[in-house]
Amino acid sequence: MKNSSWSYLRNPFNAVTRGSFKLMNKVATDHFDKLNAALATDARLADLHANFKSQFMSYQQIYTDAIVNSGVYKSKTQIVEGLFAVLTGEKIRRWDILTQVEYDEKSPAYQAIFPQGREPYQTGGYESRIIALKALAGRMALARPLQAVAADVLAYADDLQAARQTQQSFEHSAKNISADLEAARQEMAKALQASFFFLGYLYINNLVKVESFFDLELIRSRDNNNNDEKEPLDPLQTVLDEAEDMNEPLE
Repeated sequence: MKNSSWSYLRNPFNAVTRGSFKLMNKVATDHFDKLNAALATDARLADLHANFKSQFMSYQQIYTDAIVNSGVYKSKTQIVEGLFAVLTGEKIRRWDILTQVEYDEKSPAYQAIFPQGREPYQTGGYESRIIALKALAGRMALARPLQAVAADVLAYADDLQAARQTQQSFEHSAKNISADLEAARQEMAKALQASFFFLGYLYINNLVKVESFFDLELIRSRDNNNNDEKEPLDPLQTVLDEAEDMNEPLE
């Protein structure tokens, strides 16, 4: 939806937290805690408190789920990267050497097994290297002296494929949860703005009191000038970055 040109209708909570789920969590937590405290002395805040609590609890749950899922996705990614690093170095070197024990490097038999040398297993995308490795196992299986090596190559290709499939399934899940989190951040921004409007109405004769419900330092901590109109961010990358920096203070 197109943003209003009237500055009073723009949502500063959306703009200032764009690209930072961590900041939204801090802003919303601070506001919720202050609503909790004020409710004890002003019963008129009961409905606002109940409505905001529902949105706040939902946001925190999705944020937690996203952080947990991103951690698993990252670990699965590291496993895949590690397996391919071993393939690129130790594994393909060993299989090549075992082939050269049986066949001279310049012989037609060797060239039939390694027509492009080690390159197809050391460069290119993950999927193309897995297929290349399975093809290598197939060619080795045709050479009687290399059948045991062929079985080892095929087993490693299967391990790579299984690890890659697991990583991709978590990547798909992480992307979905991160997209849900971005939607929840925007809804949380609306809830904060609605709370701000209600508090302004409630304390119209003492508007300074509204400030006491928000941490102005947090809200002013980032440049929010038309921040909600900039290029879209990658929610998954934001979650991954924040998961690494959970204990780092906001700038």
